[in-house]
Amino acid sequence: MRASLNVVSLIRVLAFTVCVFSMPSASSQQNELAARNKRVMQLYQAGNRAEAISLAEANVTMARSQLGANDKVTGVLLSVLGNLYRDNGRFADAENALKAAVLILERDRGPNPDLAAALTNLGGVYLNQEMFPEAETLFKRALALYDKLPAGPQRNVMRGNGINNLAVLYGMQANIKAQAGRQDEANAAYDNMIAMINEVIPLWSKAFGPTNQNISTLLQNRGEAYAKRNQPDRAEPDLREALSLRQKYLAPGNPTIATTQNSLANVLVAEKKYPEAEALLSSALQIRTAALGPKHPSVARNLDALSRLYTASGEAAKAVEYSKKATAAVIEHASTETLGVRQLQGAGGLVEQRSDYFLLHVANLAVAARGANAASSRDLGNEAMVAAQWAVQSSAAAAVNQLGLRLASGTGAMATLVRQYQDSAALWRDRDKQLIGALSKPEAQQDHAGIQAMRQQIVALEQKMSDAQQKLEKDFPDYVALSSPKPLNVAQAQKLLGPDEAMVFLLPGDKESYVFALTHDGFDWSVIPVGRNDLAAKVTAFRRGLDIAEVTASIAAGKPVLFNLDTAFQLYTLLLGPVELLIKDKRYLAVVPSGSLTALPFHLLVTQKPEDTADLRNFGPYRDAAWLLRRHAVTVLPSVASLKALRTVAQMDPAAKPFIGFGDPLFQNNPVTPPDSNRGPARARAVKVRGYSDYWSPDGIDRSKLADSLPRLEETAEEIKDIAARLGASAADIFLGKDASETTVKRAQLSNYRVVYFATHGLVAGDVKGIGEPALALSIPANPTDADDGLLTSSEVAQLKLNADWVILSACNTMAGDKPGAEALSGLARAFFYAGTRSLLVSHWTVDSKAAMRLTISTFGILADNPSIGRAEAVRRAMLAYLSDTSEDRNAYPSYWAPFSVIGEGAVK
Repeated sequence: MRASLNVVSLIRVLAFTVCVFSMPSASSQQNELAARNKRVMQLYQAGNRAEAISLAEANVTMARSQLGANDKVTGVLLSVLGNLYRDNGRFADAENALKAAVLILERDRGPNPDLAAALTNLGGVYLNQEMFPEAETLFKRALALYDKLPAGPQRNVMRGNGINNLAVLYGMQANIKAQAGRQDEANAAYDNMIAMINEVIPLWSKAFGPTNQNISTLLQNRGEAYAKRNQPDRAEPDLREALSLRQKYLAPGNPTIATTQNSLANVLVAEKKYPEAEALLSSALQIRTAALGPKHPSVARNLDALSRLYTASGEAAKAVEYSKKATAAVIEHASTETLGVRQLQGAGGLVEQRSDYFLLHVANLAVAARGANAASSRDLGNEAMVAAQWAVQSSAAAAVNQLGLRLASGTGAMATLVRQYQDSAALWRDRDKQLIGALSKPEAQQDHAGIQAMRQQIVALEQKMSDAQQKLEKDFPDYVALSSPKPLNVAQAQKLLGPDEAMVFLLPGDKESYVFALTHDGFDWSVIPVGRNDLAAKVTAFRRGLDIAEVTASIAAGKPVLFNLDTAFQLYTLLLGPVELLIKDKRYLAVVPSGSLTALPFHLLVTQKPEDTADLRNFGPYRDAAWLLRRHAVTVLPSVASLKALRTVAQMDPAAKPFIGFGDPLFQNNPVTPPDSNRGPARARAVKVRGYSDYWSPDGIDRSKLADSLPRLEETAEEIKDIAARLGASAADIFLGKDASETTVKRAQLSNYRVVYFATHGLVAGDVKGIGEPALALSIPANPTDADDGLLTSSEVAQLKLNADWVILSACNTMAGDKPGAEALSGLARAFFYAGTRSLLVSHWTVDSKAAMRLTISTFGILADNPSIGRAEAVRRAMLAYLSDTSEDRNAYPSYWAPFSVIGEGAVK
C-alpha cells in the first residue's frame, strides 16, 4: 500500500507540472524549466537519484530567481523536489520543501489541483513516518480540493485517488495495531479502509468502466482487508473477482495475477480449502519464478504461503521444505537493504519485514523435531537457531542506517566502498521496481527489449554489490559485523565459549516461544508453550515492585506492591527450566533475549520454589531466596553473533588511563534541582522515560521539552568523583555540568581509558519506526547544532574510538525503557561494542543514587583486588555483598541491590 501511495503522488505531481508549463502564455523561462523538470524525471527514473535531486534543487533556485519566490511554477517545482526528497528518506528536507510549496500554491483560491498534489505529497511524508493524524488532515484537505473540480472523469479519478490515500493510511494503521495485538482497534481501522474503498469503486467505475484493472486493485485491497478482519467469506468473492479481471486483461504470466492468486489462496487456507489453495499458490510460484527469478523476495512470499498451507494441513515435511526456501530467498536479497541503505519509510529492512517467515521456519523445525532422534533433533535445532537469529536481526536497524549514511558521507577507503554499495543497491531497487511494473502491464504494452535490458542490469548490479560486500568483509570486518551481522550456527558459537560458560538464546513467537542453550560441548533446545503476548504480560508482572519510587509510595499508602518471588520462580521454570540440566553447573551464563524479554533482569529469576512468602514486609524472604545470581555470573548479549566480535575486542591491550567520567549535565540554562522530601539525600532518579521522537520538532531537537522532562542529577557529580578517586583517576578526566556535553565526549581521546562513565539519563527509541535512535542525554547547548544537540545517539556512539573494559551507563532505565519489549539497548550496545568497549553496565529501572554508588564502587574494588574473576563475577559479588548486609532490612530488597546488568563480555578472556 505504501508503494501505491508513492506512485500515485508522484504521478499527480508530474501531471500538474505539465499542465502549468504547457499554458498558451508560457514564457521562455517556463518552457526552459519544463524541459529541465522533464530531465529531472528522466534521471530519476534511470536511477540517477543524486543527479536528479541536484537538478531539481537547481530548478527551484532558477524559478525563484527568474519567476519569483511566490510564483506558481516555483511552488510546483518545490512540490516535485519535496517528493524526490521523500522518496529518498530525507523527510525533514521533504517537509520543508512541501510546506513552502503549499504556502505558494494556497494563493490560488480557485480549483487548485496543484495544491492538492502538494498536500498529498506532504501527507505522504508524514505517512512514511507513521505520523497518522498529520497525514490524515492533509489527505482530507486535498480531498476537499478535488471535490471543487468540475464534474467529469478527471474529477472522479482525482477524487478516487484522494480517498484511496486515506484507505492506504487506515490500512497501515490497521496493520500496525494488529501486529501490536490490538485487534479490536485494527478491525476498526480496516473498517475505515473498506469504507474508503467502497467510495472509490463507483468513482473509478464511472471513469474507467466497471471491469478495469484499477477496479481489480481496489477489489484486491478490500479483499485483503476483509481477510485481515478474519472475514474470509467476504474476502473470497472480492479476490475471485479481482483475479477474474486480471486474468481477462493481463497475459497469463503477469506477476500481478500471481499477487491475487496468493491473496485468494491465503483466504482459502483459512477456510481449509487446501487443494484449490495449493493449485493457486503453485501457479503463482511458477509465474513469479519465471518473471523475477527463483530467489526474488516476491517469490519468497509464495514460498512462505505454501509453507503456511502445509503447516495448516499437517504436512510437516513440506512445511519445512518451503519455509526453508522462503527464508533463503529473503536472505539472498537482504543485501540490497543492508550497509546503511534501508529507506526510512517505516517498513524497515527486508529481513525485518519478513521476520514472520523466519519465525514460521523455526516453528516448522520444532514440529519436525518432535518425532526425530537425538542427532536429527540437534541438526534441526542448529537450523532453527540460525533462523531465530535472522528473526531478530533488525532490532538496531535505525542506528545502523544512520551510521551507514554518516560513514558514506566521509572520506577514505571504507566510505568509498560503502557509497559504491549504497549506489548499486539503490539502483537495484529502482530497476527491480521498474521491472515488476513493466511485467505487470498487459502483454501488448510491454517493452520486451527494455525488460531484457533491465534484467541484465539487475544481474550486473548484483555482481557489483557482491564484489563490494566481499571487499568490505575482507578489509573492514568490524563494520560489516555491525551493519549486517551473520548469524552463528551451533558449532561456531560453541567454539567461542569456555569450559565454564553457557549461553541461552530466547525467541518469543506468536503462539509459542523457543529457548536454545549452548555450552562448549553441549547443545539443547526446546519449545516454550507461551506466545509473545502472554510472555510480555508475564514480564510485566515480574517487574512489578521493582521501581523504587512506586514501591515507596505503595508502602506509604498502606498497600505495598512488592516483588513477587513466586512469579520469579514460575518464570525461571518456564524459560530456563527446559535447559536447566545443560547450564546449571556453569559459572558464567550469557543470555541473549529478544522482544519483551529484553526487559527481564535474568539474574532475579528464582531457581527454587520460595518456602514462605506470606509476609514480605520485613524483606527477610528476599535475603534467603534462590536467586539465579547465586548460581551464575549473568551477562546479557544483544545478539548471538555479538559474542564473536566481543571476543575479538577482549583480546586488545588495555588502555593506559583508568577512568573518564561525564555527569550532572545541564538541561536548562538556569537549572534548579527540584526538592524531594521523600528521598532526602538518596533521591531516586525517578524520571519517566518518554519516546525519543517526543523530543523532536520539524526543525530539530525541541529543547524545551527535553529540558522540562529531564531533572538535573546533581548527586552524580559526587558519584563520579568518588569512583574516579578510588580508581586513581585525575581530576582533569572528570567532566561535569556544562562540560558533560557531546562536544567534550567527541573531542576526548576515549581510547586512552579503561573505564568510560556516563551518569545521566538514557532515552529510548520511540514507537515511530525509522526515525528514533536510543541516546544518552548530555548538556544541551544554548544553540544546538547537528554535531552537538544534547543527545549522543547510537550512530554517533559508533563513531567514537574506545578501548574500554567498561562503559558504565549509570542512567535512568537505560536497559529497557518504560515498557517491556522496547529493545532499547540493542542499538546502543552494538554501537558501543563497535566503538571498542568490552562490556557495559546498565540499569533496569530507576536507580537509588546511594545504591548505585555503592554497587559501582564495590564492583570496581572487587575487580581491582581480583582481576582474574571477570566483570560479571565482580558485579555478582558486589550484589551478593549488598544483599547480605543486614545493617538495614531494605538491603535485601532487589530494587536496591539488583538494578544493574552486565551487557557484553563478562567472563575473563
